[in-house]
Amino acid sequence: MAKDKGIDLDDEVILEESHDSIEHFIENNQNIILGVLGVIILVIAVYVGYKRFIVAPKEAEAKNVVYQAQNWFAIDSFQLALNGDGASYGFYDIIDEYKVTKVGKMARYYAGISELQLGNYEAAIKQLSKFKTSDANVQAVAYAGIGDAHAQLGEMDKAISQYKKAAESATLKSVAAAYFFRAGKAYETIQDYKGAKEMYKKITTLYPDANQFNLSQADQDLAKKAIKNLARVEALSE
Repeated sequence: MAKDKGIDLDDEVILEESHDSIEHFIENNQNIILGVLGVIILVIAVYVGYKRFIVAPKEAEAKNVVYQAQNWFAIDSFQLALNGDGASYGFYDIIDEYKVTKVGKMARYYAGISELQLGNYEAAIKQLSKFKTSDANVQAVAYAGIGDAHAQLGEMDKAISQYKKAAESATLKSVAAAYFFRAGKAYETIQDYKGAKEMYKKITTLYPDANQFNLSQADQDLAKKAIKNLARVEALSE
């Protein structure tokens, strides 16, 4: 019959010594440990209270306030959308007053696009560069907006960088393809046909068959344009 070895005596001594060391550490540092735990609990309590009693009411208030600015934006009244009319807030007011809310953060996007539409390209870059969202496709639109502003300022390298960033961050094929196409056109303006070729090839990879039945008409048209442009820049890049 096999003999049960059990726990080695040396192991028992090591375990006892470790246990004693832990007990001594706790006894000698009890005040520090309790203090750290207290700070952690306080930080959690402050954060929960802040979110519940400050951010949440502000969020609800901001949703009501932003309505008019969004209406102005929808009808292309961008100046009013940005600055309001004295009675209703514009996006800049909302950014200042409700910056801790999701509405306030989204107001930066609207402000950036409004500035872009008004031809205020530096202001558009400033606002859109500060905008961050977890929605990959909305973020892609913001990156592309920065690209458009740089393009209008004649800064084509920066524009191309933003278009590529937009395309690569998008999760929807149609959004990615649109910004690869824009990057391709931007490359063409600086006669970088190799770069343009690369961009148009990315679109043909996304849409290997421009006539596939499940594509929207807009996507089919874009895919066909990419094929046409690819043939042209391939000839120019030889």
